[in-house]
Amino acid sequence: MIIIGEKLNGSIPSVAKAISEKDADLIRERARMQAEAGATFLDVCASVEEDVEVETLKWMIDLVQEVTDTPICVDSPSAKSCVAAIPFCKRPGLINSVSLEGDKIDTIFPVIADTDWECVALLCDNDGIPDSVERRMKIFFGIMEKAKQYGIAPGRLHIDPLVVTLGTDQTALTVFADCCRRIKSEYPDIHITSGLSNISFGLPVRKNINQAFMVLAMNAGMDSAIVDPTNKNMIGMIYATNALLERDEYCLQYIDKFGNKAAEEVQPAPASPLDEKMQKVFKLTQDGKNKEIGQAVQEALDAGCDPTAILNDAMIGAMAVVGDNFKKEIIFVPQMLAAARAMKAGVDVLKPYLATGEAGSAGTIILGTVAGDLHDIGKNLVGMMFESAGFEVIDLGVDVPIQTFIDEVNAHKEASIVALSALLTTTMPSLRDTVAALLKQPFRNRVKIMVGGAPISQEFADEIGADAYTEDAASAAEQVPLRPASQAPEPSADHRAECGTPSAGTAGTVRRTGPASRAAAGAAGAPEGSGDPWAGPARPPRSG
Repeated sequence: MIIIGEKLNGSIPSVAKAISEKDADLIRERARMQAEAGATFLDVCASVEEDVEVETLKWMIDLVQEVTDTPICVDSPSAKSCVAAIPFCKRPGLINSVSLEGDKIDTIFPVIADTDWECVALLCDNDGIPDSVERRMKIFFGIMEKAKQYGIAPGRLHIDPLVVTLGTDQTALTVFADCCRRIKSEYPDIHITSGLSNISFGLPVRKNINQAFMVLAMNAGMDSAIVDPTNKNMIGMIYATNALLERDEYCLQYIDKFGNKAAEEVQPAPASPLDEKMQKVFKLTQDGKNKEIGQAVQEALDAGCDPTAILNDAMIGAMAVVGDNFKKEIIFVPQMLAAARAMKAGVDVLKPYLATGEAGSAGTIILGTVAGDLHDIGKNLVGMMFESAGFEVIDLGVDVPIQTFIDEVNAHKEASIVALSALLTTTMPSLRDTVAALLKQPFRNRVKIMVGGAPISQEFADEIGADAYTEDAASAAEQVPLRPASQAPEPSADHRAECGTPSAGTAGTVRRTGPASRAAAGAAGAPEGSGDPWAGPARPPRSG
């Protein structure tokens, strides 16, 4: 969402007073606060007589640029003033605005045509604001013809369909929203904006109307707005709506804005270029950069880092930090999922470089939600954390009958752990019955039973005879070693000297088995772990 900060407008009494009295501190402070709140542009509007407007705009713009590099939105009803103010700005910003009224568009478009400046375009003409969608769309197409004439790409335009006051026109939202949808269908890359506070004029508790309008307008395609970025309620509504409309991958923008912040991590100074490569892989894994991790892993390999060290010390070490931060509520579910996806992407690049035997699984885990329970989010998180720790996971899905668990354990002789999830109090008896049935099977001596889920406690786990209880996804993988010490691969002497020796007990590559490929996984014969899976060495420390 593009946020155009509205708090430096001379129509606001306090700003008008500051302009009149040349109160530079107020202008600077409002600029700083809006920039720190995350504004994309800072709207600067003098609202003074035209003969002093340009010099007033210069004074305001200079003050703003003393405290922030946030681009300026030059705002004036005079096209000549807008053009005159462009040289005052240190970097391209936004012009507010053009329309088909008078010669505004032919004054501004030629000046910004061969630049990176963007422009707000109002759907009005010499007859004012049209009262129908059809008339506004006619103006829109007229503006787009002008944009084409001057070579201005749609992505540089912020179209304002113009919202009228709800108190006098009940179609205020529906007309605006219909325009948004039609415009986006014609030009998907174009921006749609609004000075939305006009909709609530003359109504009580205006913020309720403004926030509701924001949500509904965003749903119709609006992706830019002139608002107060320091208004936490409105900004919260914007970020939440972006996430709900699938415009915020993994909700990371929402989390970044409102989640708890961890103390800034101080990275140790790299002792060598190889250490620097390893640190980069570690950081990209931790931050969930699945589109960048592959190249970083390849760069580390090309620099001479040992593949096993990259896996164990950089990627698995990063996942250990991710799990710890999740338990402390420093990060949240989407961030943990993103890190696991990055780990998978990195391992995909790494696999061909691991020697035979090094790609062995840390163990095989059979995972599922018990019969009668259709919840899978927690189970999926546990599965991803196990996979990131080097385990082969056979995910049976949700609502899994007891006999299916038994059959799968019998079919996968290499499996040493059965992880059961129950997310409802009503399915706790099903969990009890599943554990009881597993305890009676001949394979009991070779498998351990782990349980977890929102209503489950350590006391309940003990009561039903489970071997382990995990309170969250992050701690699940920590309850078992990444690999028995006897299976730890030995790096070459050269790589040991350059990149460090991986700790005994670290994992090999990650191999995944989903429901569609269980038979193939069984035929492949993953290497069998040795010894009690809860008696092995601890998770290795990170090195980078």
